[in-house]
Amino acid sequence: MPASVRMIGNYRLLRLLDEYVGCARYLAEDVSTHTLVQISLLAPPGRGRLNGALHLLNWLAGIEHPQIQGLFDIGEVSGCLYYTSEYLPAGSLRERHHPGAILPLELVRHYVQQIAQPLHYLHSLGAVYASLRPENILVHAGNDLILSDFGLREYLFRLHFGDVIHPLFLRYTAPELLRGWRLPASDQYMLALLLYEWLSGAHPFDDTLQALSEAHLKKQPPSLLEHMPLLPEAVDEVLQIALAKDPMRRFASIRAFATAFEQACKA
Repeated sequence: MPASVRMIGNYRLLRLLDEYVGCARYLAEDVSTHTLVQISLLAPPGRGRLNGALHLLNWLAGIEHPQIQGLFDIGEVSGCLYYTSEYLPAGSLRERHHPGAILPLELVRHYVQQIAQPLHYLHSLGAVYASLRPENILVHAGNDLILSDFGLREYLFRLHFGDVIHPLFLRYTAPELLRGWRLPASDQYMLALLLYEWLSGAHPFDDTLQALSEAHLKKQPPSLLEHMPLLPEAVDEVLQIALAKDPMRRFASIRAFATAFEQACKA
């Protein structure tokens, strides 16, 4: 988007928030309501590829859940798609908790309940989130969490670079996703990765990027107690189930996983 462009539809661009391959996000003002919004500009390589992104955006526009970032408006300008959503100045969990941070068990328990609710809703619709990463979990008010992105970042990256897997996506994925299968249990595995990281300060597979894919597919995660021996043993047992390589060996649902984790925290 040229620097001289300061208006898109009814939205006045105020400042760049962040950008990545094929997307730039801005803080903007809706001049008709004088409210702040986030506006995201998507630029797939080639106009013909706008349709895939537009299909996903139209699906997201129909989603109504208080813990899923909703879309206000969708449009097109200068060969780019744009959509607007609520501006959340607190940012994401990646900004709140830097890599290596160890979080209190009670806070992690709260995060699990917050994240499991919208995931359960999506699964009830027959959808799989498969984008559960700290960058995509936004902070709303206090410790309330909002899910965002829904694979848009990965979709744009693949349009530009083909089957190359970005390191960020490889760090937070599930074995079956690497094989091309999207299952509700994939979200459970990815949530367990986050819990392991939040509780220990370390990723369960601290491998090189070259070995990380193989680790997701074959390597058994070390016990959480090796990092944090004072944690309840039941917490480690729950995470080991959720991190099973075979999705059929995980908990029957994301809600069952959240309930088991809640009970384990009280052990």
